[in-house]
Amino acid sequence: MRTMKSIKRGLVALGAVLLVALSASLANAQNLPPTWVFARAYNGWNIVGQQANTYTFNGGVCNFSPSNNGNTPSFFVFSGYNSSTPVYYPVLITDAKAAYNEIVTPTSTTQSSSSCGFAASTSYSHTSFVLSSGTIGLQEAIITQQQNTPVFSVILDKYWYQQVAALPGAPSAASIIAAVKGNADVGIVDITTMPWTYYSWSGSAYVQASLSFTSGYFPVSVTETLAAPGNVRSIVGNMTTTNASYANGGNSLVGVRGATTIGGSTTVASGYLYGTQGKVIFAGTSDTQSGGGIIAGTVGQLDLTGATLTNTGLTAPGWFDVQAGPSASIANLHGILITNSSPTTAGSAIHVATTSSGFTNFFTIDDVSGTLATVTGTPGTCTNSGYLNVKVNSTALKIPFCQ
Repeated sequence: MRTMKSIKRGLVALGAVLLVALSASLANAQNLPPTWVFARAYNGWNIVGQQANTYTFNGGVCNFSPSNNGNTPSFFVFSGYNSSTPVYYPVLITDAKAAYNEIVTPTSTTQSSSSCGFAASTSYSHTSFVLSSGTIGLQEAIITQQQNTPVFSVILDKYWYQQVAALPGAPSAASIIAAVKGNADVGIVDITTMPWTYYSWSGSAYVQASLSFTSGYFPVSVTETLAAPGNVRSIVGNMTTTNASYANGGNSLVGVRGATTIGGSTTVASGYLYGTQGKVIFAGTSDTQSGGGIIAGTVGQLDLTGATLTNTGLTAPGWFDVQAGPSASIANLHGILITNSSPTTAGSAIHVATTSSGFTNFFTIDDVSGTLATVTGTPGTCTNSGYLNVKVNSTALKIPFCQ
């Protein structure tokens, strides 16, 4: 009985694993573009050479119907049309002698009820050979989709990459993508990357597409329910540099950048325009903060471990720069703006807390224009009619104003 129970438990566990795997597979399929075909499916054709150095064959041997998920009609394997412009598909010649394997692009093709084939300039003489796609089906898939409605996106998966790696001359996947011909109707989607990489037609080549929205946003949502979740980040931008010299003021290395362009005749009468926003929302009435925890909308951190600083440049965890503007005085333009739009009275507008070595000065002014600081002479008459509330080491103090 114990043996039978163990077998039943094993079968139940196996069924659960298969169910999870099937669910994941279906979920991934649902995430694919609504109309799509695999490029590698167009690589299923091959034609065995009949005569040495002869690339013309009898009948309809040059037509192939790919096995795919949808829009996959039969196509001529050596050429097609991009609108009215002929496109010749690169052809892989696999020779009986591996050293003679090569990819050639036809200069002309023939296709009739009695014969089909192509003419091309080859680097080697081929006696015994097999013909197949020189782009692992990518060029064939793109042109074929252009001839049909609806137009499908062409998918690149790990099997396409594996077959590309076996091509003679070791062409890269990127070089194949950049060389194929297409148009704006057919996109390429690489599902081997996370997130997927989308390629669109630039007018002369396929280039990696960028996401753009007329309005709205691109949502990335993470829900964390663990009691002790550790470090959770919904978006991580990692940038690494090695053996580089940053001597040009135009050089920059940025993990995450936010930029908002205000163009045309835009009038900012109200509302908020900013390059990057950081925000923390207390969403529950029972949310509390105690102990030494810190909550902040935006954090800038500087790790100097292993660095050698000569103090000839400026280094800081945060930098605010009014980078460009008109040659005019703008009274409401501020280097740093701190506001409190809530009904809560905050403890301070700026809180400086130091540990270990601390800071030498409370603040430093490099007064290029000479309007902020005067290091010579004596101040005017000081009055106690006004003061600035501060707190130093938990002691409330007042800084008087001088007139």
